[in-house]
Amino acid sequence: MTAGPIATNLSRTLREEPIDRMTLKVLVAGLGRTGMGLASSLCDKYLVMGVDSSKPVCDRASSGACDPKSLAVVNADATSGYSMKRAGASTAQVAVACLGDDETNLAALEILAGEIGIRQRYALMYDTSNADAYRDAGVEVVDRSCAAYSLLASRIRGGQTRVASYGRSAGEIIEVEVLPGSSVVGMSLAELHPQRWLVAAVYREDELIIPHGDTILEASDRVLLVGDPSILPAIATMIQAGESEFPLQYGSHIINIYSEATAGILDEIHYLVKSTRADLFEGIACKADGNRIAELGEICDTAGIDYEFSCAREGDTASLAHEAERRDVGVLVVPQEPISWFSRIGLVRPGVAKILDATHSPVLVARGTFPYERILLPVFEPVGVGAAAHLAIDLARLLGASLDVVAVHQPEIVVGGELEGEIGARISEVERLSRIYNLRIDRREASGNPIEEITRLSADYSLVVFPYRKSGRHSITRPSVAVNLMHHSRCSAMVLPVP
Repeated sequence: MTAGPIATNLSRTLREEPIDRMTLKVLVAGLGRTGMGLASSLCDKYLVMGVDSSKPVCDRASSGACDPKSLAVVNADATSGYSMKRAGASTAQVAVACLGDDETNLAALEILAGEIGIRQRYALMYDTSNADAYRDAGVEVVDRSCAAYSLLASRIRGGQTRVASYGRSAGEIIEVEVLPGSSVVGMSLAELHPQRWLVAAVYREDELIIPHGDTILEASDRVLLVGDPSILPAIATMIQAGESEFPLQYGSHIINIYSEATAGILDEIHYLVKSTRADLFEGIACKADGNRIAELGEICDTAGIDYEFSCAREGDTASLAHEAERRDVGVLVVPQEPISWFSRIGLVRPGVAKILDATHSPVLVARGTFPYERILLPVFEPVGVGAAAHLAIDLARLLGASLDVVAVHQPEIVVGGELEGEIGARISEVERLSRIYNLRIDRREASGNPIEEITRLSADYSLVVFPYRKSGRHSITRPSVAVNLMHHSRCSAMVLPVP
């Protein structure tokens, strides 16, 4: 059972603010096919209240697949303010109406806004002549008939097809076919880290696949994309043909946690905004410091950088990193910083590591070695090499840069023959990916301490790209290669966090 585009649009919006699972968040009015499908698609992540005036319908919903702790089914009239108050609707932050006709939808949503106080509202629109009424009421909609016939038409036509618009002209649906050479072949949807867009459905031959994070994309899949029309065509191109659209696979903003060091890296931020598919720079300042925000704006105006800035309530690194993660992060840029003695021996987690632990997007440790004309991809452990290789290849193709991969061989008595074999296999994987994209790479070999060897080699490059294992161990007796490279690399470092 699926709710189609309305579920994906709602799910995308809900992720923009943190959800406290101890508090009811989403109210679904109408538990017919669409309403129950929507409730089922949300109850694995959010608390949901399902409301229907039919007791048999409520009985069926209560016996569904959702955990009763996640889905509360209420037999009540959604158009009655008294009933909704008694049902506890005031604890919901979002309401969706799927009540069978537009008049009933509007009546329920007006009650839920005016008497209950729910401002974020959606509806399944049954008749397009009611679009103005929904718009005037501040309700976002999915037009059921438009989505249906557009999707059918797109199945007949081939290639990349713009299917429909939805909401208040703020959303779009595009269907694309995944070509054999696309970089997304073999990747899971979770690895794509969608921001402002979602995969709503996957068609594989004659089968409809309702996508989840672990759904693996295959060549010839037809993928239904839903999202912001300003970025969706570029995302469609990236998924269809594997053309470089960095950093849109992560997000569209270059973000920096503002500090006194921000002024020193603005030139590199400007380079990223202008040279990639990012659309602007966003600075995050702590505790709404007006002087800092004014200073940031003046610097960006002088540099000619398109920017936004926002405030965070807390000023510590971890809180600011979580604040950044709520935004449309394509790349999070931080200045280089020395590693403290306490961090070196493992008593304190380095600040950049804290940021990487809190985000899914690449983090750039900026050292001013731009433009990125020579990129180095070091392979020092097998974990995360594939993801880092995709990132490095994507950047090299987009920027017209050269790419070298270096295998650092350590004494077998230190790491064992098995690890050496795994590293060799990952190098072969990188070479295979480069051939798919017709990108020539040079392979280098090094022996010894990987931290020392990669740091030495990095002096010959303008950017080094490598993975970082989230929450990985780092101490004086077991130093993390990734953590040391963040602090000691002699060029800018693009670090990709991996589980």
